[in-house]
Amino acid sequence: MLERVAEIPYLRIRGSGQHAERLKEHREIALLSRQLATVICDVPLPDDFALATRKNVQRDLLIPLCEKLRFGPMTRRRLLELPLQ
Repeated sequence: MLERVAEIPYLRIRGSGQHAERLKEHREIALLSRQLATVICDVPLPDDFALATRKNVQRDLLIPLCEKLRFGPMTRRRLLELPLQ
């Protein structure tokens, strides 16, 4: 969109001219947001990464953590349904 921002005012969208101006004004923020939202997949893993394993869920610690982080009931339910290993 940033490459074709000059075309935006001609779109059949209410306020398209204002949208184009805002994109021009905030170009740097838009580019930074895109960079921050990009997931990097080619990061080298540490040599001992294979030793990392998921441990059993400590349910007695999980509920206070959910309360502290203000997780809603659906998230809590999904966490408590994690299989024990």
